[in-house]
Amino acid sequence: MTDSRIVDEPYGTPEPIKPNRKMFFMVALLLGIVLPAAAINIGEVLNDKIQSRKEIESTVGVTIFGEIGKKPKEMKDNIIDLKSTSFLAEQFRTLRTNLQYAAGGMTADSGKVLLITSSIGGEGKSFISVNLASSIALLEKKVIVLELDLRKPKISEYLGVTREKGISNYLIGQGNAFEYVKPTTLNPNMFVMPSGPIPPNPSELLANGKISSLIEELKKEFDYIIWILRQLVW
Repeated sequence: MTDSRIVDEPYGTPEPIKPNRKMFFMVALLLGIVLPAAAINIGEVLNDKIQSRKEIESTVGVTIFGEIGKKPKEMKDNIIDLKSTSFLAEQFRTLRTNLQYAAGGMTADSGKVLLITSSIGGEGKSFISVNLASSIALLEKKVIVLELDLRKPKISEYLGVTREKGISNYLIGQGNAFEYVKPTTLNPNMFVMPSGPIPPNPSELLANGKISSLIEELKKEFDYIIWILRQLVW
């Protein structure tokens, strides 16, 4: 017989003493709230992209007339059927309506000329210019697109128009503006003035002062003038 005795009778509890389940649940709940919130805040701080049009309007203080989505990869043609109910067609119709509304508050001359530009290529200048012009032409307005991107012209290619002669010829003093105006097959109210031969000095050519006289001449004939420029040079 061993030399031992019972001091207290053994007893148990319905739940284990360790680990403390309530403490674990509270810690897990706090981590589930704090960690996602911290990740979202850090992501917003590190994000350098534009998230919405309101962000642009509040930061820059300008009004955005419309938003054009990226052309779907499956869409091979750059010309949109603007009579359709597609998302892109609706966006162009909205842009057209907003521009008309804005032009209503301007003088008759200043509301007719639209410049579409960006600092680099591949941002959709030609795509927007052609489809916006087509959309305006549907309203029985006479519209012309000036292919002033003399570095990498694309509008004449989109419209199936030759650019052997065009704006670059006019800018060096060869002929008058209407010699280079060509109709398009998209709409009888839509015309284009192709770039012409690509010059070795496009920036200097565009800055020679003849663009203003060109636009003044075209204002007498067209309701809307849309000109596309790779970058502003003056």
